[in-house]
Amino acid sequence: MGLNIMPTAAKAVAALSLGATGYILSGLVKAEMPEITNWGWFLPLNLTLGAICGWVMIGNRVGRGINFITSAGVSASVMMVVWALFLQAGNEALRLALRRRFDGIFEFIAGLFDAMLEFGAAMATVEFVVVMLVGGVVSGILAEIAGKHWN
Repeated sequence: MGLNIMPTAAKAVAALSLGATGYILSGLVKAEMPEITNWGWFLPLNLTLGAICGWVMIGNRVGRGINFITSAGVSASVMMVVWALFLQAGNEALRLALRRRFDGIFEFIAGLFDAMLEFGAAMATVEFVVVMLVGGVVSGILAEIAGKHWN
Protein backbone atom coordinates (compact mmCIF):
# COMPACT_ATOMS: atom_id res chain seq x y z
CA MET A 1 0.00 0.00 0.00
CA GLY A 2 1.78 3.11 -1.25
CA LEU A 3 1.28 6.78 -0.83
CA ASN A 4 -1.55 8.05 -3.01
CA ILE A 5 -0.66 11.50 -4.34
CA MET A 6 -3.31 11.79 -7.05
CA PRO A 7 -5.14 15.12 -6.72
CA THR A 8 -8.69 15.18 -5.42
CA ALA A 9 -10.96 17.94 -4.20
CA ALA A 10 -10.72 16.59 -0.65
CA LYS A 11 -6.91 16.75 -0.72
CA ALA A 12 -6.98 20.28 -2.10
CA VAL A 13 -9.43 21.43 0.58
CA ALA A 14 -7.39 19.70 3.30
CA ALA A 15 -4.18 21.32 2.03
CA LEU A 16 -5.73 24.79 1.84
CA SER A 17 -7.42 24.63 5.24
CA LEU A 18 -4.47 23.15 7.16
CA GLY A 19 -2.13 25.53 5.34
CA ALA A 20 -4.31 28.39 6.56
CA THR A 21 -4.11 26.94 10.07
CA GLY A 22 -0.32 26.91 9.80
CA TYR A 23 -0.39 30.54 8.71
CA ILE A 24 -2.61 31.56 11.64
CA LEU A 25 -0.44 29.63 14.10
CA SER A 26 2.65 31.36 12.72
CA GLY A 27 1.06 34.69 13.49
CA LEU A 28 0.44 33.60 17.07
CA VAL A 29 4.09 32.56 17.48
CA LYS A 30 5.30 35.84 15.98
CA ALA A 31 3.21 37.74 18.53
CA GLU A 32 4.88 35.80 21.37
CA MET A 33 8.43 36.43 20.11
CA PRO A 34 8.58 40.13 19.21
CA GLU A 35 12.37 40.33 19.68
CA ILE A 36 12.92 38.54 16.35
CA THR A 37 12.77 41.03 13.52
CA ASN A 38 13.90 38.94 10.54
CA TRP A 39 11.40 36.13 10.11
CA GLY A 40 12.60 35.13 6.64
CA TRP A 41 10.84 32.01 5.41
CA PHE A 42 8.92 31.46 8.66
CA LEU A 43 5.39 32.07 7.32
CA PRO A 44 5.79 30.48 3.86
CA LEU A 45 7.49 27.39 5.32
CA ASN A 46 4.79 26.86 7.95
CA LEU A 47 2.02 27.40 5.41
CA THR A 48 3.68 24.86 3.10
CA LEU A 49 4.10 22.34 5.92
CA GLY A 50 0.41 22.71 6.72
CA ALA A 51 -0.53 22.17 3.09
CA ILE A 52 1.65 19.06 2.81
CA CYS A 53 0.34 17.56 6.07
CA GLY A 54 -3.24 18.34 5.04
CA TRP A 55 -2.80 16.79 1.59
CA VAL A 56 -1.09 13.63 2.82
CA MET A 57 -2.48 13.01 6.30
CA ILE A 58 -6.05 14.23 5.88
CA GLY A 59 -6.67 13.96 2.15
CA ASN A 60 -5.73 10.27 2.00
CA ARG A 61 -8.10 9.40 4.85
CA VAL A 62 -11.34 10.93 3.57
CA GLY A 63 -14.41 8.71 3.37
CA ARG A 64 -13.99 6.72 6.58
CA GLY A 65 -16.40 8.69 8.74
CA ILE A 66 -16.48 11.87 10.76
CA ASN A 67 -14.78 10.43 13.86
CA PHE A 68 -11.88 9.07 11.84
CA ILE A 69 -11.38 12.25 9.82
CA THR A 70 -11.45 14.56 12.84
CA SER A 71 -8.81 12.36 14.45
CA ALA A 72 -6.78 12.50 11.24
CA GLY A 73 -7.17 16.29 11.22
CA VAL A 74 -5.88 16.64 14.76
CA SER A 75 -2.99 14.28 14.00
CA ALA A 76 -2.09 16.26 10.87
CA SER A 77 -2.23 19.53 12.77
CA VAL A 78 0.03 18.22 15.53
CA MET A 79 2.45 16.76 12.98
CA MET A 80 2.56 20.09 11.15
CA VAL A 81 3.56 21.82 14.39
CA VAL A 82 6.20 19.18 15.20
CA TRP A 83 7.78 19.50 11.75
CA ALA A 84 7.65 23.28 11.89
CA LEU A 85 9.25 23.29 15.32
CA PHE A 86 12.03 20.96 14.18
CA LEU A 87 12.74 22.80 10.92
CA GLN A 88 12.62 26.30 12.42
CA ALA A 89 14.87 25.26 15.33
CA GLY A 90 17.21 23.52 12.88
CA ASN A 91 17.40 26.70 10.84
CA GLU A 92 18.25 28.71 13.96
CA ALA A 93 20.91 26.21 15.05
CA LEU A 94 22.40 26.25 11.54
CA ARG A 95 22.46 30.06 11.59
CA LEU A 96 24.39 29.97 14.86
CA ALA A 97 26.73 27.25 13.57
CA LEU A 98 27.59 29.35 10.53
CA ARG A 99 28.55 32.14 12.91
CA ARG A 100 30.89 29.67 14.63
CA ARG A 101 28.99 29.68 17.91
CA PHE A 102 29.48 25.94 18.40
CA ASP A 103 32.74 24.08 18.92
CA GLY A 104 31.49 20.70 17.73
CA ILE A 105 28.59 18.54 16.70
CA PHE A 106 27.42 17.95 20.27
CA GLU A 107 27.16 21.69 20.94
CA PHE A 108 25.24 22.01 17.66
CA ILE A 109 22.77 19.32 18.77
CA ALA A 110 22.43 21.01 22.16
CA GLY A 111 21.82 24.31 20.35
CA LEU A 112 19.15 22.64 18.23
CA PHE A 113 17.32 21.43 21.33
CA ASP A 114 17.72 24.83 23.01
CA ALA A 115 16.10 26.48 19.98
CA MET A 116 13.30 23.87 20.03
CA LEU A 117 12.66 24.65 23.70
CA GLU A 118 12.64 28.40 23.03
CA PHE A 119 10.21 28.10 20.12
CA GLY A 120 8.16 25.51 21.99
CA ALA A 121 7.77 27.92 24.91
CA ALA A 122 6.30 30.48 22.51
CA MET A 123 3.76 27.87 21.42
CA ALA A 124 2.80 26.88 24.97
CA THR A 125 -0.27 29.07 25.14
CA VAL A 126 -3.91 28.06 25.43
CA GLU A 127 -4.74 30.11 22.35
CA PHE A 128 -2.13 28.29 20.25
CA VAL A 129 -3.27 24.83 21.34
CA VAL A 130 -6.95 25.64 20.77
CA VAL A 131 -6.30 27.06 17.29
CA MET A 132 -4.11 24.03 16.43
CA LEU A 133 -6.76 21.52 17.53
CA VAL A 134 -9.76 23.38 16.08
CA GLY A 135 -7.87 23.99 12.84
CA GLY A 136 -7.16 20.28 12.52
CA VAL A 137 -10.76 19.28 13.22
CA VAL A 138 -12.18 21.88 10.82
CA SER A 139 -9.68 20.88 8.12
CA GLY A 140 -10.74 17.25 8.47
CA ILE A 141 -14.45 18.04 8.37
CA LEU A 142 -14.08 20.34 5.34
CA ALA A 143 -12.08 17.67 3.52
CA GLU A 144 -14.74 15.07 4.32
CA ILE A 145 -17.48 17.37 2.99
CA ALA A 146 -15.45 18.06 -0.17
CA GLY A 147 -14.88 14.33 -0.63
CA LYS A 148 -18.60 13.62 -0.47
CA HIS A 149 -19.64 16.48 -2.77
CA TRP A 150 -16.93 16.20 -5.44
CA ASN A 151 -16.18 12.51 -5.54
